[in-house]
Amino acid sequence: MKNYLRESKKAPSKRLSLLLTPIVATSVLAASPSQAATFSFAQAELTITGLTAESDFIDSLNEAEIDAISKDENAPVELINSPAVTNVVNTPPEPIEIDTFATSEAFGENKDYLGNGNTNSKVVSNFDVAQGEEFAFNFEAFVDLETRIDEPGTENAQSQGEVGFWLFDTTGLSEKDVEELSDNLLTTDTNNDFDDRALEYFTLGGNLNTSGDGDALSSNKSDNVFFTVEDRVVDFDEESQNEFATAVVEGSLQRTFDKQSNLTLFATRKTLVRVAAPEPSTNLALLVSGTLAAMAASYKRKKTHFTSRNRM
Repeated sequence: MKNYLRESKKAPSKRLSLLLTPIVATSVLAASPSQAATFSFAQAELTITGLTAESDFIDSLNEAEIDAISKDENAPVELINSPAVTNVVNTPPEPIEIDTFATSEAFGENKDYLGNGNTNSKVVSNFDVAQGEEFAFNFEAFVDLETRIDEPGTENAQSQGEVGFWLFDTTGLSEKDVEELSDNLLTTDTNNDFDDRALEYFTLGGNLNTSGDGDALSSNKSDNVFFTVEDRVVDFDEESQNEFATAVVEGSLQRTFDKQSNLTLFATRKTLVRVAAPEPSTNLALLVSGTLAAMAASYKRKKTHFTSRNRM
């Protein structure tokens, strides 16, 4: 497996992004000499290989968004989602391979700006498994986050990354029921109970916020998911203006079914970056404050999903 982990916390901020070409979405507002700057970076990847069952149905969703607001030309903002790719290879009799990968970056200078970038992907696969048959696959998961600011209390940077999979018994469910299950998977208010409803699951995710609220990096899994590699490097120092979190997990899912079953596997990847430099008593500051508060509340709801069971 690739050596994802950092050699030291002094590693260059652009260590991974320089290798990628921004092909999904880029926004640049103005250009000026830097007085104060913010930086946010999020990278996430999930790879599933060696599936023991064939699938007659595979569907995927891959999307990326950017949004930037600046009060004037002296506050440039740059957003990059690169490359935000989801690949599914289904060529029987070879095992199915699923890979979803994205990098998001946000840069801001001076003050009175807000920049947001995010990616979402989802892969849905359906399988028929005979009585006594084992359903199994291998996986690799990776999350890398970093935030940096120059002026604490004035600037803010936030980074989130998340990958995961859930296996459901969909025997007897209608196509509409499965579609509803799939639609709910990427919504914040409905996916927190997926661990309890799924036969098997795995999640790896984290959050960084330069304001010191909600820094976290953790993994979660069910009993039939096994880790062979599990490592992480973090710096959550609230006094630091540069924080990072990196985690890599390798493992497998192995489960045997005592009756003929129809199974649906969901795999997801998410990244989110935000930078802001609000100035008090301006309309933009109010917008930035409200947006970041909503994002923090959203992650607090999701954080239970990551940390309620086995912590890394």
